[in-house]
Amino acid sequence: MILSMTGYGKSVKQLAHKKITVEIRTLNSKNLDLNMRLSSMFKEKELTLRQLTAKELSRGKIDFAIHVESTDVDNVPQLNTTVVQSYIQQLREVKGLNLTGSTEDAKLLEIATKFPDVFSTKVDEVAPEELDAIISTATNALVEVNNYRLDEGKTLTTEFELRISNISNLLEEIKAVDITRLSDIRIRLQKAVSDIKEK
Repeated sequence: MILSMTGYGKSVKQLAHKKITVEIRTLNSKNLDLNMRLSSMFKEKELTLRQLTAKELSRGKIDFAIHVESTDVDNVPQLNTTVVQSYIQQLREVKGLNLTGSTEDAKLLEIATKFPDVFSTKVDEVAPEELDAIISTATNALVEVNNYRLDEGKTLTTEFELRISNISNLLEEIKAVDITRLSDIRIRLQKAVSDIKEK
């Protein structure tokens, strides 16, 4: 059975307040080259995920990504007004600025909201069932990858068999032609030997 080195698998699991998506892409590589992208809150499961992936996909260049999307309407990023006001005050104090109008303040607000830590999202503790869901979703995605690789392998097998069959047929034709070719070579060699003898 041939397994293609190119594969893709995706699995999605919906929890009470979160949607977990695992995507895995594989390409040909002599060794196992595993690139994992996951949130820092799931780092404790990284080794388990690496071992699981290495067991299912022994080699290849693998891009493994976990996306966790909050579906909780109450968990909307909150504007940190204290940080925004601090940024605006610092912008006003920049040498050469003399801004007092509302248009200028609006521009400062627009600039300030692009700075880091302006928006904060409530970070929940990761529940054990969420960690279990990560593992099961990753397992499903790995099954999808292997199914993809198996389908690609079947296509490759069909292509190989067709080419081997063509080579076998051409080989038989070559054998038929080769009989007359050997006869022609023998005649040429005999003539060459005769010429040598005469000389």
